[in-house]
Amino acid sequence: MGGTITAESKLESGTTMRVQLAAGQEPEDYAATRNEAPSAANASPYGTVIYIEDNLSNVKLVERVIERFPAIRLITAMQGKLGIDLARQHQPDLIVLDLHLPDLHGRDVLAQLKDDPITAAIPVVILSADATTAEVKRLKAAGAAEYMTKPIDIDLLIKTITGTLSAHATKLKHSPHSQIA
Repeated sequence: MGGTITAESKLESGTTMRVQLAAGQEPEDYAATRNEAPSAANASPYGTVIYIEDNLSNVKLVERVIERFPAIRLITAMQGKLGIDLARQHQPDLIVLDLHLPDLHGRDVLAQLKDDPITAAIPVVILSADATTAEVKRLKAAGAAEYMTKPIDIDLLIKTITGTLSAHATKLKHSPHSQIA
């Protein structure tokens, strides 16, 4: 993080710890200052994204990031069950899912989404602070398309969302079910 930690200890007197971190921007300020609008060569991604997250600060941050992509519709849900219901109703092009939700664990949300024929083909990107190797492997094996860790890396989030939407659009375009008879 570009900082330093020092410790100064005196026998029978105690220890003084100092942590010095470089000043930085708040995540929302960072997102607002990133003016990387898509160029004409890179057509703006389009589609519907459902973000299932119970932390309001993270929701607001992702909303601000997505605002720069007018062809992306963002729907948020702060509970797993609501997110599943919204996915069934709207059939989004992408679901971004936190693991630690107040009503259902994200692992259970992913399982229900993948077990339902209506939502099974929707790519699900996990976005969580739980970054253990075993958890990442379990969730990818359970059907997660990607696994991103918090704190949110804005550039990686944009790349993941736009890349997943583009890949999903291409897949749908070439699907025999998308042809009009």
